[in-house]
Amino acid sequence: MLNTNEDKTAIFDGWCDFLNYFDSSIGFQLSFINRAANRENAYEHICIPPQGDEFDEIRAEYTDMLRSQLSKGNNGLIKTKYLTFSIEAENLKAVKPKLERIETDILNNFKRLGVPQKFLTVISDWSCCTIYFTWTSRYRSAFRGTGSLHPACR
Repeated sequence: MLNTNEDKTAIFDGWCDFLNYFDSSIGFQLSFINRAANRENAYEHICIPPQGDEFDEIRAEYTDMLRSQLSKGNNGLIKTKYLTFSIEAENLKAVKPKLERIETDILNNFKRLGVPQKFLTVISDWSCCTIYFTWTSRYRSAFRGTGSLHPACR
């Protein structure tokens, strides 16, 4: 058993508190995306090159141990989790302060849960979505060079 019953109860209660933050005015969606990892690329990143000193044997042993853990670990999957939220507002000027407040609250809730997080925006991090979507040529030409999804986002 990895966690005691008390730990599991605390984790579950924290998760319930997090979910209860989202009232009916905030739409949210959880996305869990599993991608196959490039095993060769991962092996290269964990390789510790020899330095020509007395610690080369330890470096080689540590690299072998990391490679062994990689092969046993997550079945070669990169597991990514996203939380997407939305609200309705009359215009962009009205929505911006609300979204900033919600962003801050969500990040603080994740910190309380001990969850590492990175906040993505549609405009600045659209590249992360291109991995998962295949656009028709009509959409590709419409978004090429715009840096945004919709004219309202420019």
